[in-house]
Amino acid sequence: MKTFYQILMESDEQDYVDNVIKNMRNLGLFWKGKWPEEQIDAEYLKDNLDRDHNGFAFIADAVKNRRVIKGSSRVPRKLKGQTSCVVHGCFYNALDFMHRFSSEFPKMKLAYGIMTEPSTFADLKKFANTEPKDMLQASSKSITHAFLLNGKKIIDPTMGSQQDYYFYDTVPESVWRKFNYKAGDTNWDARDFANFIHKRIDKMQASFPFAKKLKAIGGI
Repeated sequence: MKTFYQILMESDEQDYVDNVIKNMRNLGLFWKGKWPEEQIDAEYLKDNLDRDHNGFAFIADAVKNRRVIKGSSRVPRKLKGQTSCVVHGCFYNALDFMHRFSSEFPKMKLAYGIMTEPSTFADLKKFANTEPKDMLQASSKSITHAFLLNGKKIIDPTMGSQQDYYFYDTVPESVWRKFNYKAGDTNWDARDFANFIHKRIDKMQASFPFAKKLKAIGGI
């Protein structure tokens, strides 16, 4: 049986997806009214979707498949001071943990995705429900990120305890074992992992049926 918290959270997630589409429509209607000669259409707006809502297609897919968790925890206390937690080194930090401690934590999985600030949900809802003429461009406060998944719990070696939403997917061990990795690397090189993440997210963004979604709510 679902908890009240889960029901509320799932509603927030779907609102996020719906409100991004509504915001894009509002922006398109605003531009179309002000600059009709530009012939604003879904293709024109897609550049703004890609820029202002980082990895939106990945987020929408995660919501659809229930790969969303709110909040994260630090690495286990007994490993304090032993794990890589370099600022801006999340790809290496997560990969390093798996190479060094996966045998000790057999349920832990390497994960990646989009990390989104809770305030984004309120902002997008606010702008989605304004008149197009009053529309202010709203952007998602999100970053591409790498972390760990332990059951239904996010472990974040880089950011520690956070209240953000984590839209995620996992990487099979047969895949991440092949990524370039060197223990204690002072350059924190995790380029293979980074390339894997960006390719997956970019591919999903490119194939997202944006025009169809806009048409479903009235088009522009």
